Amino acid sequence: MGFWDVVILIAVGAIIALAVINIRKGKTGGCSGNCTACREACKRREE
Repeated sequence: MGFWDVVILIAVGAIIALAVINIRKGKTGGCSGNCTACREACKRREE
């Protein structure tokens, strides 16, 4: 395995780790269509 192979593996691993962290925080990147499960809906109700 060469240097660039290791660099690519580290980059892919970092991207996967960031994706998992964002999913666990609830930041999926867009509207899922399920308004009752949306965290933004809770914030709007409080206002």
